[in-house]
Order: sequence, then structure tokens, then C-alpha cells
Amino acid sequence: MKNTSNILNLLHTKNIIIGILIFFGFIASGEISGQTSSNISPPILEKDFYKGTAIRVTFLKENIVRIQIAPHGSKYNESGLNRYGFIQDINSDNLKVDISESKNGFSLETSRLIIKGNSSTGKIVVTYPGRLVV
Repeated sequence: MKNTSNILNLLHTKNIIIGILIFFGFIASGEISGQTSSNISPPILEKDFYKGTAIRVTFLKENIVRIQIAPHGSKYNESGLNRYGFIQDINSDNLKVDISESKNGFSLETSRLIIKGNSSTGKIVVTYPGRLVV
């Protein structure tokens, strides 16, 4: 009787471990939500920036933006929360972002957010129309 109980416990534990592995496999591949950053194309600006760095500015919504800075020629790091699908790069289909670039910087603007970057100084200013935020 004791051996049968041990075998059942072992099989139950094995099934739980297999279930956990399958679950994390789905999370890693983005299959649970059906939307990953690879199949969504939000408005993005990528540009050489301050002192050998590059900048990527990605609008997710009118008032939500991701700003990433990396050494020029390097990959932009993704956090584990993004990589495993806990934070989604979901944007609305009609997101309108006015993007302008110049030799010394860039400007991105939606109806709810303005971002200006200066490549000479490395300064990035984020404002809501009419007031300073950062």
C-alpha cells in the first residue's frame, strides 16, 4: 500500500512539473496573450544620440512612452516583464504621433504628450501640452 501511494505521489508531482514547464514555455513564446512586441508596430523613433549612444522612443499610447538608451551599435535591453509578456506593447490603431528630427535632436508629439531630445546635451524633456512634467 505504501509503495502504491509513493508511486501516485511521484506521478502527481511529475505531472505538475510538466504543466509548469509548458506554462512557462507559452509565456516565453508570447502565445498566451497572442500579442507580442514583434507583431505590433507602434510609432518608433531610433536615432544616434548623446556621446556615442543611440535612443529608441516607442509610443504605446498617447500618454505612455518607452524611452531606451544604449551604447551605439548595441541591442536595447528588454526587462523580464516585457520579455515574458507581463507588460504588453499594445497601442491603439489610430495613434497619431508627429515625429520630427534634426541634426541636433528630435521631437515627438501626440495630443497628450510632447518629448524633445537634444543630441548635443543629452537632455530629454517630457511635457504635457501646456505644463512641464519631467
